[in-house]
Amino acid sequence: RKAQMRDWADIWQDSPECKAALEKPEELKKTSRGRYTLTYKPPTRRQQWRRAYYVTIRQLISYWRTPTYNFSRMVLAVALGLMIGLFFLKLPRNNTALDSYVSVVFLSLLYGVFLIQNVLGPTFQERAAFYREIASGTYKPIAYAFAIGIAEIPYTIVGSVIFTLLVFFMVGYPAAQYGYFLLMNILFSLFTTSLGQLLAALLSSQVVGVMIVGMLIPLMNVFSGFLQPYPDIPHWLWWAYYADPYRWALEGVVVACVDNVAFHCDPGEFRFFPLPPSFNGDCSDGGTL
Repeated sequence: RKAQMRDWADIWQDSPECKAALEKPEELKKTSRGRYTLTYKPPTRRQQWRRAYYVTIRQLISYWRTPTYNFSRMVLAVALGLMIGLFFLKLPRNNTALDSYVSVVFLSLLYGVFLIQNVLGPTFQERAAFYREIASGTYKPIAYAFAIGIAEIPYTIVGSVIFTLLVFFMVGYPAAQYGYFLLMNILFSLFTTSLGQLLAALLSSQVVGVMIVGMLIPLMNVFSGFLQPYPDIPHWLWWAYYADPYRWALEGVVVACVDNVAFHCDPGEFRFFPLPPSFNGDCSDGGTL
């Protein structure tokens, strides 16, 4: 009985229907030769926007069906937010804690920096389909770039909201500055995500991308102006300070969250020095020794 079993592919190849299907194109070529001319018209602007729309919808669905990537981003937001928030929980507004307020701002932007490496994997996985569809003329590269940028926006916003809610209010920043803090975090996260997608498009493999990002992140931290103040940076590297996007985001958030906030000195922060016995007069009239 098993010897009589045949694969459907073999049955189709031996059938008269298969023979007729193979002979049909040759017959059409003979009967229509010289009657029709193949012409290709480039897509109009309206057709290009329509293609970009459908590519964007497809990319949104693809992201929704990739829970591992989005779940890892949300886990990163919660874990990093809780770690920073609990470590700097309810900072006092005294002279000692002033440096800690600035440190939290520096650490709060690390969420966006980590997204550079997080986005490499999904973008490299999409490259095979991108090359195939670009070669077939399905759409232009600008449509795909627009689609993957739009697809990242909702998940970036959700992750930034979760992260900033944990950090901002656990540390104790002024509530009136939360909107600006959130906006800067979202914009910086979108920038770093786009930077990761750009690196994935330019580099040869994901291994190379991980190596480049591993070198890029420390450089962004060093030239942000926090670990190494601007006056201490060598003159021939000042261009890196101004080119560092981390620096601009850090400066904007620090000014918004720390400026116009009243800090006081606790009694333990004062230092008292006894006047020497030879002191004559008081400080108001410039007493002499």
